[in-house]
Formats: sequence, C-alpha cells, structure tokens
Amino acid sequence: MRRRRLEADGADTFEGRGVSYSATQDRARFAGTRVAVVGGGDAAFENALLLAQVGCSVTLVVRGVPRARASFRERVAATGAIEVLANTRVTAVHGDGTVRGVSLEGPHGTMEREVAAVVVKIGVIPNSEWCAPALARDADGYLAVDRALRTSHPRAWAAGDITRPPVFAMSVAAGQGALAVAAIRVALGDFEERA
Repeated sequence: MRRRRLEADGADTFEGRGVSYSATQDRARFAGTRVAVVGGGDAAFENALLLAQVGCSVTLVVRGVPRARASFRERVAATGAIEVLANTRVTAVHGDGTVRGVSLEGPHGTMEREVAAVVVKIGVIPNSEWCAPALARDADGYLAVDRALRTSHPRAWAAGDITRPPVFAMSVAAGQGALAVAAIRVALGDFEERA
C-alpha cells in the first residue's frame, strides 16, 4: 500500500516544506498555524482534530461529502477551530520556499486560502500493478478474491490489504493469511486426489 498523492499544482514541489502526509508526525511543527487538511474520511477528520488541539486554525477540504464516521464529524463540528469545505478540491499549493497558501475550487467558485501547511489524507492505493496482467482487480486496483481468498487465477490466493479487507490492520491481514493457507491446503488435497 502507498499513500494516494495530492494531484494539485505545487503539491510535489512543497512536500516536506509544508505539504505533509501525517499530522501526527508534524503537528508540533505546524502548531499555532493555519493548516489545510485534505480528505473526507476518518483519517482526515482525526488529523484535523489533532491539529486543532495544538492551536491550529484548520480548513478541512473535502472533495465530495464527508465520509468520516459520525463521532468524528460531531467532534469536528463542535470544534470552532475547524472549518469544513465540502464539494471542494485543492487545485494548487503556493509558496516561496515553504507553503503559503492553496487555491480551492468548489460550489462558490475559486478561492485562495492562506495556510502554512497542507496535510493530505486522501486514502491509499494497493501495490497491485505487478500482477495486473494475470489477476483480476477492482476499479481501485484491489485484487478480486472470493470467500476462500482465491483470485481469478485457479492456483493463486491473496490476503491482506491488497484484497480490500473490511479493516486495514495487521491482525486482519494475518487472519486472512491463515484462511488463505487453509484454503490452499484444501485445494492441494483436491489436486492430489485428482492426480
């Protein structure tokens, strides 16, 4: 898995100079500043809350509608330091050595916001390109598997984050790995019986 990158002019240029992928790592550095957090899921809302706790004024930029769980949305709504801009996207990141602002496009047209940092929390992408010619994937690149974790190839199984599990966690991946091994043993037994 790798982080989904912000596709906006200047985002790559200012990575490490105000563009961050983790408020947890950088909140001390951003404390007391204006920050844009990009994303609409749990991670984006959680990062906005972390930044608000260290005195940041946060603009939460959500491309569509917020998808974060209700508890996060309620906490953000109750925090006066966080403004949520739904149906809005970052089109550019500006600065002069470090981030100084962002260009936004949304329901009210285009606007500029002065910020000292941009925290990107827009999801992850599975590292499945290497097997794309041989195995079926869904629209987001996750491997398609059945209940036994069998892929579209008759003798290939997959487990973990590459299969879009219900929860992205090491314990879930390990459990799926154990289930895949059990399914492989059953399948090998079937192959041996037929041989």
